[in-house]
Order: sequence, then C-alpha cells, then structure tokens
Amino acid sequence: MRRQPEGSASLHASAAGGRGGPAVQPAPPQPDLAAEAIARSQAHFASGERELALGHLGSARAEFDLAVDVLLAWPGGARSDARIQAQLNHLVDRISAIEAAALAAGDGFTEIPDEPASIDELLAAAPQVPPALPPGLARAVEAELASTSFELPIIPHDKVLGYVDLYTAAFASGSRPACGAALATCR
Repeated sequence: MRRQPEGSASLHASAAGGRGGPAVQPAPPQPDLAAEAIARSQAHFASGERELALGHLGSARAEFDLAVDVLLAWPGGARSDARIQAQLNHLVDRISAIEAAALAAGDGFTEIPDEPASIDELLAAAPQVPPALPPGLARAVEAELASTSFELPIIPHDKVLGYVDLYTAAFASGSRPACGAALATCR
C-alpha cells in the first residue's frame, strides 16, 4: 500500500471544495472599465499625434477631442474615478501644450490650404466647348510621338490634341514647334 505524502489529502480536499464535492470555479475577473476607457483615450490621443505629425490638423483635432470625450462620457462623470480624473487632467495639459506650441509657431490649429496644381490652372483656362483644332496639329503630334519614346503610350485623340493645342497656345504663342515641348512634359 502506498502512502500519501503528508498534507496531500488536504490539498485534494481543498481543491475539490473542501468536502469532497465538486470544485467551485472562481468567478471570472471583472474587466477594469476605467483602464479600458483610459486605453481608448490614449489610443485616440496617439492617433491625433500621428495625424498632427502628418500635417492633418483637422483630423488631429478630431482625435484629441475623441480622447477627451471618452473620459468625459465616464458614468458618473470624469471626476467620479480618480484614475479617469488624473488621465483627463494629464490629457488636457498635453493637448493645451500642443496647442500653445502651434500658436507660438504662428499657425495654430488651422490647416494650410492646398495649392492648385498646374493642370487645374490649365483646365480653368480651357474653354468649356473645345474649339476646332488647328489644321496639321494631329500630323505634328503623330510625328513627334513617332520620333520620341515615352514611359506610357500616348494615343493622339481629341482630348490629347486639345491639351497640346492649349499648352502650345498658352506657353508658345501658338507656334507649332512648341508641340514637342508640350509632349516632352509627358516623358
């Protein structure tokens, strides 16, 4: 007969509920809702910092606002939990410091408007109803295309011919030798 080590029977009995019955499962730990709210808030703040670094000031502001809103939406208010309150105070201080630095740089939280591309200026100058193309333009473009190689194939249809005509008229006073310069921008 084997002898059990001392205390092993009590270990088995306590694991089985103390009386030889089925083991009682401990209740699963409750999630720490405050820690989850703080983590969501920090994720929004980090996203805002990334957007700010990319120059997307409107998106950064929206993420900073969401970071604060997560904490302000805490049941009972942000001041009802010490960790939420500390995180809110810390977050407001950090956002205020970022805004102060932006204001000191002179631009605040306003995005710099995009500059229109050159093509936008050409499109604005282009008439809504395309004019008749000059005679010989199609032959000049085809000759230039045949003598020059491009990364992408250029098919001389009316739209391409219209842009070549617009470009040469705007920048070369309508002279046909500028046709090659217009196509050179496509290389």
